[in-house]
Amino acid sequence: MEYDLIIIGLGPAGQKMALEARKLNKSVLVFEKNKAGGTCLNTGCIPTKSILHDSSRENWQECLLRERDIVSKFNKAIEKDFKNKGIEIIFDEASLDVDKKCVICDNTEYKTQNIVIATGSKPLEIPNFKYDHETILSSDDIFNMSELPKSIAIIGSGAIGIEWARIFNNFKVKVSVIEAMEHLLPAMDIDISKRIERIFKINKIDYYLGTSAVSFENGILKLGCGKEIECEKVLVGVGRRKVLPNIKDDKELVINDDFTTNYSGIYAIGDITKYPMLAHSAGYQAKRLINGIYKKNDKNDAVIPSVIYGEPEIASAGIREQDIQNKDEYEIYNMLIGALPKAWCDNQTDGFIKIITKDNMIKGAHIVSKEASSMIGSILVSMKANINTEEFKEIVFPHPTLLEGLSEVFEFKKTI
Repeated sequence: MEYDLIIIGLGPAGQKMALEARKLNKSVLVFEKNKAGGTCLNTGCIPTKSILHDSSRENWQECLLRERDIVSKFNKAIEKDFKNKGIEIIFDEASLDVDKKCVICDNTEYKTQNIVIATGSKPLEIPNFKYDHETILSSDDIFNMSELPKSIAIIGSGAIGIEWARIFNNFKVKVSVIEAMEHLLPAMDIDISKRIERIFKINKIDYYLGTSAVSFENGILKLGCGKEIECEKVLVGVGRRKVLPNIKDDKELVINDDFTTNYSGIYAIGDITKYPMLAHSAGYQAKRLINGIYKKNDKNDAVIPSVIYGEPEIASAGIREQDIQNKDEYEIYNMLIGALPKAWCDNQTDGFIKIITKDNMIKGAHIVSKEASSMIGSILVSMKANINTEEFKEIVFPHPTLLEGLSEVFEFKKTI
């Protein structure tokens, strides 16, 4: 049988691609070698947020049970939804023949008009820290721990490192974070980095900046700066690496910015592209590619937000302060979240709202606060709708809320 579209990988990118294609009445076949939902559902976003939510309320084993129950529910829900919509899934590993433009599985060739590779990523290893899945862990390995260690060192302070540092700290595990750059969360706005460093100090989470991890033996982690840290386990959280399917004759696959490749009719989306390795980014890419293939009106005008969960949440979108070249062209507004009564009512006063504008248009937003993940959404809507700052300030937010800070922040201009 020949299909209109074959997708390799059923993570957020592949899932969205399949659903959007079916809306256009395309016949779709999806290959997935593990479980539906990809990294996000099975070992990433969803289980981590479940454990983070429960980490101050339940023991580790109870957290794992609830996390597994949630993941299982969504695994089954995806499969049921696909079946109801007439999308075929084969749970097996597939390879790619780029010359024939077909997918091969179990010695059977599946032909199609278009192939989309959405095979995702896996935890990145670093020299001298090969995963042994017992003492040197990837973020995937954590979910297999039957008991928590008394101490752990986390290499890397991106989203993975920061969220797991918060989780382990909630469980009273002694946490040390090692970051090679000069600040925690180096990819985010500088004010976010400084605030998180302050919050970590308050919560007694140790961190070491501007140094690398050199080796780990007999419970001793050695750093490049000469410091030695005693810890039971090491979590390597320096990021993820792209995973491509097996390609016949080991032919090279080049992925272009518009999700096309060096082979006609073969496309790529999700973590294997240059775009942020985020589930919502993957979904956005799928919609763009559907438009590009079937509607011929691909657009690229979305601002992709980043969110790190915990207390308080961290949310960021658009230009960072350290990215600004000509300071005369920009205005920066920064208000402490403690200026809002709702923050005091919720007993969460540590954080801020920061807005960066140019020509009276919002170009960047960076928030450390409870509900930051929701607040950044309001900013993104205004950016998409091209609402200028004067119009934005006219929006009436309910009181008392943290949302009202989005308009009040414009009273707090920062000198740059």
